[in-house]
Amino acid sequence: MKKLNLFLLISILAIFTGCKKDNASADSGNGGSSVNGKTYDIGEHYKVNGVEGVVYKISDDGRHGMIVSMDEPYGFRKWSLENVETGATYPDSGLSNMNIIVSNYDLEQYPAFKWCQEKNTNGVTGWYLPAYYEFRDVNRVASIVNDTLSYYGGAEILDVNYWTSTEDGKNRATGFPSIGCSKSEYYRVRAVHSF
Repeated sequence: MKKLNLFLLISILAIFTGCKKDNASADSGNGGSSVNGKTYDIGEHYKVNGVEGVVYKISDDGRHGMIVSMDEPYGFRKWSLENVETGATYPDSGLSNMNIIVSNYDLEQYPAFKWCQEKNTNGVTGWYLPAYYEFRDVNRVASIVNDTLSYYGGAEILDVNYWTSTEDGKNRATGFPSIGCSKSEYYRVRAVHSF
């Protein structure tokens, strides 16, 4: 009887201690993940599963958020080489704008989007050209982000015009800080990614 009680006690303990959930790849439902329960702060370096950047926005107490890329293309890019109204007009969802361009247009005609899309290689997905309000969020914490970019050998965010994915008509798109810019102008480009 003692052996049976001991067996039951060990079995119960094994059940309660052996069922820990592994969060290493838990899907948050929005494309992000919580990595081993780690939380992040704004300005922190993020490097998980081939995705590397600096955190510029957090939610869920730092378990989820947004990162900006460590790099930007050498030189400047045009928003578009053609003057068509694409419908990529979301001011707060660069991912929606990116999906419109990638799904409906030749990326060779959209150099800023193409550069961001080319970051999605070797099993990595999710990089996109930020919408206007998303880049505004990056800009608000640029000095904190730049400290980390500099420390890890990344390219700092400069006080110049950057493209956003937000279109403003047939011939115009929204840059940051400039708005209503000709799509054929050359601006800098940065990519963002959720976690």
